Amino acid sequence: MKSEQDHKPHGKPMRYSVQDLISPKEIGKGCTVTMSNGRSESGTLTQVSTFEIELKLSNGKHLIIMKHSLVTVSFT
Repeated sequence: MKSEQDHKPHGKPMRYSVQDLISPKEIGKGCTVTMSNGRSESGTLTQVSTFEIELKLSNGKHLIIMKHSLVTVSFT
């Protein structure tokens, strides 16, 4: 994962948002997300787009989550 120390254009540390750290290369990995309303969901990341992600949950259902609602994301 990138840190603020990785890139310093013009002497200022760059800031990364949770949304920017989710990329298509993570598709197929196990993922746990926490949303701004406090809800947590775990599943397999199946799709990533500009504004949303899709998780396949353990019950077989697919959940589409808007990236702006994400607080934390962890991959297993």
